[in-house]
Parts: sequence; structure tokens; C-alpha cells
Amino acid sequence: MEKENKDARPSLEGMPRTLCIVLTIVFVGILLSFAANILLSAYFGTDDYCTDYYDGEKRDGIFFSSFADGVYKSPGMRELIVNVDYLFFGNLRSDSVLLGKDGFLFDVYDSESGYNYIEDFVGESLPDEAYLASLAEGIAEARRIFTDAGSECVVVVIPNAQTVYGELMPDYFGEISGNTVLKRLSAYMNEIGAEGYVDMTDVLIGAKGDGQLYNNTENSLNSLGAYYVYRALIDAIPEAQRGEMRVIERSDLALSHHYTEGKTLARRAGIEGLHFNRTVSVDFGFPQNYSIFPRVNGVEKTYNNDFSGGSVVLLECINEWDKIMLGDYFSNSFRTVGCRVGATDTKNLFETITPDITYIFVHEYQLSTFANGN
Repeated sequence: MEKENKDARPSLEGMPRTLCIVLTIVFVGILLSFAANILLSAYFGTDDYCTDYYDGEKRDGIFFSSFADGVYKSPGMRELIVNVDYLFFGNLRSDSVLLGKDGFLFDVYDSESGYNYIEDFVGESLPDEAYLASLAEGIAEARRIFTDAGSECVVVVIPNAQTVYGELMPDYFGEISGNTVLKRLSAYMNEIGAEGYVDMTDVLIGAKGDGQLYNNTENSLNSLGAYYVYRALIDAIPEAQRGEMRVIERSDLALSHHYTEGKTLARRAGIEGLHFNRTVSVDFGFPQNYSIFPRVNGVEKTYNNDFSGGSVVLLECINEWDKIMLGDYFSNSFRTVGCRVGATDTKNLFETITPDITYIFVHEYQLSTFANGN
């Protein structure tokens, strides 16, 4: 009597060879068709179908159209196509992000300010003298608010990433124009002898040899770039006005480099998980001995116990990132430092802090706000 084989498993031995071949061909064909469909969609585009949602409607009852709607209007499938397009063909599915060299992503348009990065880069903005004069008057008015309160005031312009790293823009744009709004404004301010205005373009271009100064997936300074902005401002303070303070030397800083998920521009292009940000962090070579106090009337104050007196400094920042990058340096240099982010008025400000020096930080793409009287 034969023993029952309990370990017996299904076998294809009894299946006709022709049927096995047919099933294999069908299965492989489905996979190849799907892969080819994704690759062709990535290469030629699926904008007619992709609208980030599926409305559930069929098109004239045709199977392919309804299938295409279900596939291409699926957020998951759209993300897959975007990723394949980037990985295989180096294309970005975004009209507002430009892929440059050395892993840099560049902004194309700022919807909030109406600023077109590309038009300005190639010199098509062509600001006339009347517009430059309105910018100069807006800057002077912003300074007067603080100088009338007894504070020195400097408006600091942080240039766009493509202004500093123009050589990393795609070759078809050529070199940056000499007629950008910032270049024309800086020349105009110099011509009229305006005070309290600093364009950081030359400072940052001159510091590029020390390492990467901007995040490669966002139009923003990293810790090293912020240091050179800080140092240029500190060095410009007259000796007689310095009082008790610390000047942070480059040798005091230890840099660390690591990769993080892509920042704003990578997220906008949908490739933040594929295109990583080369992040530069700074470690100070001395104990940081300042305390941070909660915000009052929009002002966050720090007090440094290493100093018994000295100048009170106020940083007027456009965004939280600038405050984080720059605040650390100033808080390690002065007894009292105040920071405001995105402030539009000075109501109750001087009841909270009485600055000796005020720095108003503005980005190149935001210069038009001065023409609008903001």
C-alpha cells in the first residue's frame, strides 16, 4: 500500500506546453504594455488627462477613454508618471520650477509678488528710472521709520539663487543680464548716494569658493551663506559703534553636510522623494550662552549672558527661515537681539524693543514691495 505524499504541491507537468507559453506571453505582454504606457506617457505628456483628480465620468462610453480617466486622473498614477519622467528623461512636470546643473532647482515665477525670475535673469524686465526712483523712495521710507526712532537702519537685499549661481542655469539662457532689476537698482542707489542699502550679490559670489551657500532645492540661504551675510554686516559697523560684542570668525565654525528630503521647489515639482537637498549645517566652536524669550508684539528676544551691555539689534525678516539662519549668528554676537518675521507695521514695536541697529532683510524677488509703498 502506497503512502500518501502530504508534501505534494501543484505541478504544471499536466498542463499543455502550448497553454503555458500562451499564458506566459499574455502575462509578460501585460507588464510590457503597462511599462511602455507609463514611459510614453512620461515622455510625451498626459496633460489632457492629468488634472490631479478623477471625476468618475466616462467619455462617450469608450473603454480606453474611461480607462485613461481612471488611470491618469489617479493621484498615485500621476505621481508615478512624474517620477518616471524625471528618472528616465530628466524632465520636470512643473511650469514654475527649472532644473539646472549640479542638482540645483531654480524658481520661475513668484505668484505672490508677480515676479518673473526668467524674464529678469535675461534682462527683459527693463525697469525705467521712474520705477527705480519709486523703489529708492520706498526703501528710504522703510528706513525712516527706524531712524526717526533713533536706530541705525540698513536694508539688506539677499539675491536670488540664480543671481549668485547663474553658471548653473541651463546653457540656453546664457549669462545673467546686466539689466536685472537688482543690478539697475544697486547702480541707481550708488549714483544718488543713498545710505543704508546693501546688495549682498558681490559678497556671496565672492564666498562661493568656501562651499555651497544656497539650498539646491529652494531659493534660500543655507547656514554658510547666512554666515557671509552676517559677517559683511558686522564688518561694516564702525569701530566706534560696536561696543561690547563678539565677531564670529570663519574658523569658529565647523560645517556638516548631509542629504535631506527636497525642499520647496522639489515639492512643487513632485520629486521631493527623488531629488534631495544638500543641506549644510554649522556647529559653533564655542558654547552658546543666550536665552530665548517668548514673542511680545511680534518680537522674539534673545539675551546673551556673555555680555553685560552693548548694542541692541533688531532683525526684520521676511520669513521664519531667514530668522533661523541669521538669528543664531547675531544672538551669539550681541547682548540683546530682537527678531520679527513678516511684520507689516511698527505698532507697539518700540515699546517692546529700542534697537540701536536695525537690519531689514528683503529678497531680490520681493523688491517690488517697496514700489507699492509696503
